[in-house]
Amino acid sequence: MKSKVLEYSLIMLILITTSLSVNGQIKKVFRGNWNFEAPTGNTGFTDGIIEFKKDSVFTIFANMRYKFPCTWVKVKRDSIIFVSNINGYDVLSSLKIENKTSMTGICVWHSGESKLILQKK
Repeated sequence: MKSKVLEYSLIMLILITTSLSVNGQIKKVFRGNWNFEAPTGNTGFTDGIIEFKKDSVFTIFANMRYKFPCTWVKVKRDSIIFVSNINGYDVLSSLKIENKTSMTGICVWHSGESKLILQKK
């Protein structure tokens, strides 16, 4: 488990150093509000909404009203990778479109990782 966290942390560091700002526009297929679940996330951070706009991504947890903006995003044909600063910690999220209404992926933070399951609202 620790080696996976270190591996993802290294990937996150490389991604951040190659581009320190939001690059490109979010594709239409991603745009909108997506309900998410992170079953093995820390208490209070297991569900909420990820909001994809034309040029930004926001994470809103179910027990909070604050929008956490992404600090970096990379968009590919059927996937999106973004970094958000959640309560002072960088969280790397990597998602892949399964179909028009669902995405799956993983999020990694300083002390763990969780599978992400998203359903379009």
